[in-house]
Amino acid sequence: MDPAQNAKLQMLHQCWAGGQWERMEMLGRELLVPTPSDADLLSAVGVAVFQLDRRDEARRFFEEAIVNEPDHAPSHSMMGC
Repeated sequence: MDPAQNAKLQMLHQCWAGGQWERMEMLGRELLVPTPSDADLLSAVGVAVFQLDRRDEARRFFEEAIVNEPDHAPSHSMMGC
């Protein structure tokens, strides 16, 4: 991951810790552009949109994460919400 992407990833984690869901969603979507099958990023965007009460959209992100990484525990966990 290049330094700019790494910086965005760090900001995404800070947003997650601070409950800044809109910013987290935006950063996650930007990070997905070069790595659209990254299960951790898909799940992170899913968490953000879940927290924004967009449950159906969140479910699609978790499902996609599981398609790309069938044993992705965080996405499986969130599918139960």
